[in-house]
Amino acid sequence: MAAIDYHGVMTSLKAIFEADSLTSGVPVFIEEEPAFDAYNSAGKAIIIVFDGRQAPAQIQPIAAGKRVRLHARYGVWSVGFGLSYEAAASRRDDLMGAVDLVLANNRTVSGKLSHSWIEGGVCVPVQASQGLAALAETVLIGEAVAIAT
Repeated sequence: MAAIDYHGVMTSLKAIFEADSLTSGVPVFIEEEPAFDAYNSAGKAIIIVFDGRQAPAQIQPIAAGKRVRLHARYGVWSVGFGLSYEAAASRRDDLMGAVDLVLANNRTVSGKLSHSWIEGGVCVPVQASQGLAALAETVLIGEAVAIAT
């Protein structure tokens, strides 16, 4: 049986971000929140979360009851830290642009997905204990297939 490896997609995304020159050196967290007062040298962080799944809009083939196609939704959060909101937002925007390019270069997430695409996201300001953080979500949707043998 080939189940969908939801967590494996997140670990592959982490490895991709850590290896790519656009985002290397930026700490990457899976399903956890970085401490906003623990500033790193880049003033940036990436957070990857699994946000759910849904069936695609198209009718699925019966395939003898052995195959299921699903769209998995991941939130890739670009976080910028700063002593002012402007500085935090600038770092966030820089990182968000890099995240978009890294995702564009890895549409199957190392073969974990059939294909993927970006569906927007949101931006959120946060008051932290020692400064400010600006967050931007990049919504990554990936088609995955489970096959029962």
